[in-house]
Amino acid sequence: MKLENIKLASNLQNLQHDYANLKQDSVENNEVCGELLLKQRRELVAAKTDLALKDREYEIVEISERVMKQMCDEFKRDKEKALEDLRKMHIRMDDAEQQAKAAMAKLKKERWHRAETEKKHRELINQLRECIVEQRQVIENWRRSFSQLASLANEAIKDVPGLLADAESVMPIFNPPKKIETFLNYCKKLIRKIKNVMARARDN
Repeated sequence: MKLENIKLASNLQNLQHDYANLKQDSVENNEVCGELLLKQRRELVAAKTDLALKDREYEIVEISERVMKQMCDEFKRDKEKALEDLRKMHIRMDDAEQQAKAAMAKLKKERWHRAETEKKHRELINQLRECIVEQRQVIENWRRSFSQLASLANEAIKDVPGLLADAESVMPIFNPPKKIETFLNYCKKLIRKIKNVMARARDN
């Protein structure tokens, strides 16, 4: 009986010792689990943070891609607009070139017509000058001829006024017909007209 008590006491001590060890192991395990749990929580927080950063990066990449697409679309539209503007500019330049060529052709034609007109004008002026020279020669010849004619006329009629005066002085004596008196008056008027014409010709 005593041996059994000793054995029970020994077993009890062993059990107590095992319990103490088990309790110590449990505490250690709890500490390890706590550390593992804390580590996992930290890792989870880090993973969440990393995931959030990656999500942010993905958002940034997505936004960048969207912005890049918009920029590409705008660049494409701007390029198409620039090409269209360039095409229109080429059309306007072609039109301007055609208008310039037409204007130059018109200007050359006008210059040619002007040159022809000036040529005709010079020819006309030369003809007028020649005509003026000829007219001056004709006038000079006419003046010389008129001077000669006037001299001859003066020579021819210089005795007529005296003869008419003599005829008028004897008319009361002979009592000629009325026609003779009319003729004498006509001769006097004619002599006056001839003298007036020659006087005007000399003045001119």
